Amino acid sequence: MFLRLDEADVPMKLVYQLKEDLKRDPERVQQTQALTLNASRPCMGLSGRLGLYGSPEWWTNIQNGVIRQEIVSGLITRVYISGWGEDEINAFSFVTPYEEVDHEDIHVINQADANLFQVGSRVDVLYCYYELKHQPAEDGTIVYLKEVVEMAVSLEPARQRPEGAYRKRQEPGFVAPVSSLLESMPNFIDLDAEIPMKRVFRLSEHHRLHPDEIRKIQALTLDETRPTEGLSGYRGLYGSNEWWHYVQCGKIRRTFASGVISKVYVGKDNGVESPVLLIDVLSSRNALMGLPVHVNDNADIALFQVGCRVDFIHLYLEKKCPPSAEEETEWAPGMLEMAVSLEPVRQG
Repeated sequence: MFLRLDEADVPMKLVYQLKEDLKRDPERVQQTQALTLNASRPCMGLSGRLGLYGSPEWWTNIQNGVIRQEIVSGLITRVYISGWGEDEINAFSFVTPYEEVDHEDIHVINQADANLFQVGSRVDVLYCYYELKHQPAEDGTIVYLKEVVEMAVSLEPARQRPEGAYRKRQEPGFVAPVSSLLESMPNFIDLDAEIPMKRVFRLSEHHRLHPDEIRKIQALTLDETRPTEGLSGYRGLYGSNEWWHYVQCGKIRRTFASGVISKVYVGKDNGVESPVLLIDVLSSRNALMGLPVHVNDNADIALFQVGCRVDFIHLYLEKKCPPSAEEETEWAPGMLEMAVSLEPVRQG
């Protein structure tokens, strides 16, 4: 057992251990190992660098902390049915002491223990992150598969925390992100070392500088008299700690794009009354017309010149209601980061 249940402030029961689960399903271990060892499928399966899945070497590396792992603890805020064709509660939402909200499937060895998952109960989860065979990701980082290794749940509701220690989702009013969180937010764009680039826009910095903008967007989400306007709060109120948590872990959809500026001009952007600086961008795949320039410092606007490279990450923000017949998408666009080269990479 890896979870230290004796340190919990309520009686806890260990309801799931991957080691026991794999004993009941040896074929799963064999298939996973076979895919790792299959050299004809280099882009599929787990890496065997730290041991074959389910092997003694692999378990030793989990025990010693060589395989990356994380323990998450929180209070269950909702239990629900997840997936098509399911008719029993099999998933839950929980909030951590850091006000991060997440969702997870109920994992048990004995199905009767699923009844222990109740609103207000404490849950502890041990995750392990396994390196995939195909590396690295487009941004140069290591790609992992996350799996639940152990799960425990309290036998009674957890002790009441001080007010504010655990926050209910979408509580009325403005939910501001902690300033230290915004200042420590990691960068999402990995700047090309071969081309001098400058990161000119970070949404986290924009939120720090313009809290009133967050307030306005959140108010529209919470306004029940305007059900067809604004963003959904399913992944947290826009700009809140909960929302940023989902951005960082990739549960709010985002895409990276890169290209060369072919045109710079002033024009109108959707939802903005005054004209803004727009650029047309040509990439190896397609052309993007009328992309608004985003900067944290207006002095950086001058960097956007024809022939310069621009990298950016788009966010896809879910709207409060499904699109109407006139609308093409259920997503509202958002810019997470933008970077531009300090000199042209080719003649425009």
